[in-house]
Amino acid sequence: MEFFLKEKGLLDRYSFELNYLKYQLKSYLLTTPGLYSPQLWKQTYPECHKNIFKYCGPLYLKFVSWSIVHHLSFLATFLLQMRKMVNKCKQTT
Repeated sequence: MEFFLKEKGLLDRYSFELNYLKYQLKSYLLTTPGLYSPQLWKQTYPECHKNIFKYCGPLYLKFVSWSIVHHLSFLATFLLQMRKMVNKCKQTT
């Protein structure tokens, strides 16, 4: 998709949307059990890091992403664990 947009001279026009798609794709590295890898998340598509809070999506995931970008992976792990506990509590009530 990026190559196509660049070839057509539209990359600048749609860079935000393209980076949002990249952000969504790499979010699976944070939310899928067994795939969790803050380091790989940070290295993958770093161009989408500057707009984390402008993208649509869950607020907790934005804070997790921001934490990783700012070298606070321990905070990201904590936030994800809290999210998991909250979801578990919701299921039991």
